[in-house]
Amino acid sequence: MRRYGVVGLVLLLMTGACGKPDPAGADATRVVVEDVQYSLLPGGARIVTGTLYNPTDEPLRAVQVQVALYDAENRRVGRMSILVRDIPPGGRKAFREPVDSDLDVQGARVRSVIVL
Repeated sequence: MRRYGVVGLVLLLMTGACGKPDPAGADATRVVVEDVQYSLLPGGARIVTGTLYNPTDEPLRAVQVQVALYDAENRRVGRMSILVRDIPPGGRKAFREPVDSDLDVQGARVRSVIVL
């Protein structure tokens, strides 16, 4: 399996509000995205996988992960959203989402995280 992972990606996105929601309701200070990888499976399917970590003592009902898609020359050629539900307090939840694009996608990176 060929993997085009995000080099050393463990992403903690912060809003400058010290843990308080921003005006749009996003509070990404509470979420860590770990082990994000773009994979090309033997049958030709392409997927983005990773794990969300909730370091707080409150459950998160839904988190939207925005991912940018890149070609072999590291040019952005698309984007996708991944919805992850029910992340327990202090827990992790894996995600796995197929890449729905006709373009020559060769990699992926997390662009933003929104707690819904």
